[in-house]
Amino acid sequence: MSSRASIWDEARRDPALLLWVLAAALVLYVFITGGYLIAVLHFAAIYAIFVTGLNIFMGYAGQVSFGHNAFAAISGYTSAVLTAKHGWEPLAAAA
Repeated sequence: MSSRASIWDEARRDPALLLWVLAAALVLYVFITGGYLIAVLHFAAIYAIFVTGLNIFMGYAGQVSFGHNAFAAISGYTSAVLTAKHGWEPLAAAA
């Protein structure tokens, strides 16, 4: 018999491996099932990046940042106009 450890034994020793396996399963599920969940996860990722930057300004530095919000609003509006009116691909408009 082989003395090879199962994936669950490895996950108990290294919890990061379990997180990677779960993330890979989620990515596969999202690509198989369709677009709605992808859109929700994209918005969650965008908000997470935005809130992290805002937390650095307001939480650690104690500064109120109106420019941060204005930059996010202008870039979102520009991306929406480029995709809706000019027919750009969403990924190209977001870049």
